[in-house]
Amino acid sequence: MALATLFTLTSMSQQETITLHLVETSDVHGNFFPVNMLSGHQTRGSMARVASYVGNLRQKYGDDVILLDNGDILQGQPLNYYYNFVDTLSANIAAQVVNYLGYDAQTIGNHDVETGQRVYDKWITETRCPLLGANVVDVQTGKPRLQPYTIIERRGLRVAIIGLLTPAIPNWLEPELWPGLRFENMVESARKWVKVVREQEKADLVVGLFHSGWDGGIVTPDYREDDTKRVAELVDGFDVIFFGHDHTNTFVGRTEDGIILGYNGGFGFDTYGDEGERYARIYDFNENDVTAYTQKTLCYSEEVKERKYTSAH
Repeated sequence: MALATLFTLTSMSQQETITLHLVETSDVHGNFFPVNMLSGHQTRGSMARVASYVGNLRQKYGDDVILLDNGDILQGQPLNYYYNFVDTLSANIAAQVVNYLGYDAQTIGNHDVETGQRVYDKWITETRCPLLGANVVDVQTGKPRLQPYTIIERRGLRVAIIGLLTPAIPNWLEPELWPGLRFENMVESARKWVKVVREQEKADLVVGLFHSGWDGGIVTPDYREDDTKRVAELVDGFDVIFFGHDHTNTFVGRTEDGIILGYNGGFGFDTYGDEGERYARIYDFNENDVTAYTQKTLCYSEEVKERKYTSAH
C-alpha cells in the first residue's frame, strides 16, 4: 500500500508566516495504477489515487507542496518487470510516473538496487527529480555515487532533503548487482551531511528521507538494517525524518528533541479484500500538534472516509 504522509510545517520569517506541506510516498513497489495486472480487476489505492490527492493540494497550496518518494518503486509488479527487462528502450514506467506527478526528490531503495546497475542507472537518468543516496558511496572516489541531498527553495525558505539507504544491501543482493559501491553507516553519513546543509547550504529546514526502518532488523558487526532511531537520537539537526522499508505499521510522532517522525508501511503488507485490493492513505497533520492527524482512506469509489487520531502510534 502506498501511504502519502502530509506534514504541515510553519516557519516564521520577519514579515510573514510560511506554511509548507510535505507529502511522502514510500515502498510503492510498482502499484502505479488501480488495476491488478494479473487478473485485470480494479483494485483500490495506487499512485493514481495519490496523484488526484496531490493535484488537489497543489490547486489549493501551489508551490507550498513538496512531494517526496522514499524508495522501492522499481520492483513489485509485472509492469516493473516489463520496463526493467523487456522494453529497455522506452523510459522506465517508474520514471514516467514520478515525472508526471512532479516529484521534488526521491531516495533509492534496496529493491531498486536489486534490479541491477544497468536498470537503475538508466532509471536515474530518466527521472527528472534528484535521486538521493548520501551513504551510497563509489569505492574508487570515496564520494557518494548518488546525490547526497537536494535544496528545495520555497518562498525564501531553503529546505534540505537528505536521502539515506539501509546499508544492509550485502545481506540480500549479490555484489554484481551493485559493482563499485559500498553502503556507509547511516549515523556517520547523516552526521556528515547535516553539517554540510546546515553550515554550507544555510538550510532553514532539514528533512531526512530514509529507506530504512525504525530500529533493529538485521544487525551485524558491519551494518544495521533499520537505523532511523539511532539517527534521530544521535544526530543533531533534523527537523523531520521520513522512514520506510520494512513494511510495518504506520508510525508518527516526535522525539524528545522535537524531530517530527513519519513512517509509511508500503504496498506490501497493508492489503485488504479477497484480491488484496490496496488503499492509499493520507495522513494530514495538525500544524500545531503532530500527534493529532486525520487519516483519509482513498478507495476505488473515490469516497473519502475519515478517522480522527489523537496520539501517535
